[in-house]
Amino acid sequence: MTGTIFQIQRFCTHDGPGIRTTVFLKGCSLRCAWCHNPEGVSPEPSVMFDRRRCIGCGACGAERDAAKCPTGALRSVGEAIGAEELFRRIRRDKPFFGAEGGVTFSGGEALLQSDFLREVMALCAKDGIRCAIDTAGNVDWEAFEKVLPLCGLFLYDVKAATDALHRRWTGSGNARILENLRRLSDAGARIWARVPVIGGVNDTEAEMRAIGAVLAALPCPPERVELLPYHDLGRAKCAQLGIPYEMDADIARVEDQRLTELRAALEAGARAEKEEQR
Repeated sequence: MTGTIFQIQRFCTHDGPGIRTTVFLKGCSLRCAWCHNPEGVSPEPSVMFDRRRCIGCGACGAERDAAKCPTGALRSVGEAIGAEELFRRIRRDKPFFGAEGGVTFSGGEALLQSDFLREVMALCAKDGIRCAIDTAGNVDWEAFEKVLPLCGLFLYDVKAATDALHRRWTGSGNARILENLRRLSDAGARIWARVPVIGGVNDTEAEMRAIGAVLAALPCPPERVELLPYHDLGRAKCAQLGIPYEMDADIARVEDQRLTELRAALEAGARAEKEEQR
């Protein structure tokens, strides 16, 4: 079976426990305004243009063929790859994984290619390579069912508890996302919740308390909750793709002190929910 990836990043330490290889799969069902991997949104190959590297030689032709560009100013993003070939590339890094590391499948939204993902993960599992999936959860539950027996950890994005807020900034409501999170928790999956904190979007005590309450109400609350501060790595990528970038970095960036305050609000919301359950 063949899937489409756009990057393999090695020696990662922020995509799960230990040292990991992160595989980025193309295609996403959300349109987050702050997306840091916009080249992964389309399921089809994309072309990025870095005008700083262009020497105006015209070698790429009228069709702007990235393969003909001598400087790398034009770059094709997206590679069709077979499951066994991707497994072979992952396996090269196995000596570095140690006792906790492994492979993390990210995106885009990795679960949009759930059949391909299951095949690669089965090969990894047979070889003793631990697998994690970084997901925004906006897929049919059947996608989770296909990979659940093979996945040791889900890194699950919770961008907002309020449906209207989620819809405004990601292009989709969050009902399916939160229901999938509940079902994963009910199935006993190991979960790390990840909350991107974006100024002007979800950086209020009320929203953080609501997210804390959602997580505390799960049948088995996440093993850990990470607050991920905004960064604008997607800005330059959007420019190279020729698409607009919505976020104002001065507004979206959240200082460390504010993150500390928002974590306290999230934890207060979780405590209140647990008290309510008693």
